[in-house]
Amino acid sequence: MGRRRNWVSEKNLEELLAGRHLHEPPASTLRKAEALAARLPDPARSGGWLVELVFDSWESAAEVRAGVLQLDRRLLYRLTSGNEEREVDLRLRRDERGRLEVAGQVLPPEGAEQVVVVAGRGRRRQALGGTGDFLFRGLSGSVPVGLEVWLTGGGKLVIESLPLPEDPDRP
Repeated sequence: MGRRRNWVSEKNLEELLAGRHLHEPPASTLRKAEALAARLPDPARSGGWLVELVFDSWESAAEVRAGVLQLDRRLLYRLTSGNEEREVDLRLRRDERGRLEVAGQVLPPEGAEQVVVVAGRGRRRQALGGTGDFLFRGLSGSVPVGLEVWLTGGGKLVIESLPLPEDPDRP
């Protein structure tokens, strides 16, 4: 015979939540949690698009890459807003001098005009190719790097911080 579930009524729930077994976390823990929450991306800054990392080559090859320096990283983001969906396929790699290269494609390309890469305080802009492709070379990889895709009509998709490939000159 299966286990019997204990269903919680509203009255029982109030009693459980008011129980003495529940403790308030220390103030220092609450401050840390609030500081971490403040670092989360603001949905309004992404242009109202929900940004989801669907694929990260480092996650899928974690067992294979143990002890091996990975200079390339492949990322696939899915961005949704209402019933509209787009994908941003990225390849990030470092050149021999440790500078960053960001190559990618916005799908579908229709309605996407240009892409802006934000590296620290610097911004570099580029019109998208006919298939939604773009390439930026020689970026500083020692600062946070983000990406903006500008759409026809003034909207934009924002990926605030890209996970970067390893730097061969840093331990």
